[in-house]
Amino acid sequence: MARQAIRFDDYDGFARIEARGFTAWGPEVPLERETVAAFLAVTGAPGDGAQIPGVMLQAMLPRLVPGHDWEVTGHSGAINLGSPTIRFPMPAQAGARLRGRSRLSAATRHARGTVVAMEFEVIEHGAAEPCLRSIIELLYLGQPA
Repeated sequence: MARQAIRFDDYDGFARIEARGFTAWGPEVPLERETVAAFLAVTGAPGDGAQIPGVMLQAMLPRLVPGHDWEVTGHSGAINLGSPTIRFPMPAQAGARLRGRSRLSAATRHARGTVVAMEFEVIEHGAAEPCLRSIIELLYLGQPA
C-alpha cells in the first residue's frame, strides 16, 4: 500500500493526520525475562530483570507500534530532537505481552523547517493504563515553498 506523501511544510496536511488521533494498537509482543536480563547486561542499566526498564520500552517502539500510512517529503534532512516528555505511569513486568500505538500530536513551524511531534503509548496486556507515554520530536529541515 502506498503511503500518503505530506510535504514538510504542509500544515493543513499535518492537521488532517493529527485529527485522526491514535493509530490502532499494534500486535502483542512478548518480552521474556531473559530478554530483559540481556538488555540490562548490555546497557548496564540497574535492575533484576523482573520489571522492564523504561528505556527498554522506548527502544522497543519500532517493534511495538504499527507503521504509518503517511510520510514526510520535500525536506533536505531530519534531526531527532529527542523526547521532551517521557512518562512511565505503571511498571511492566518481564514476561508481559506489550503493544503500542502512536499519533501525530503536533506539527509546528521552526526557523529551519518543521518540528513534528509524535506521541506514543505502550500498554501491557490486561493493564488499565499504559506503562509508557512518550513524545518524540523530529525537525524536518528545508525552506518553505
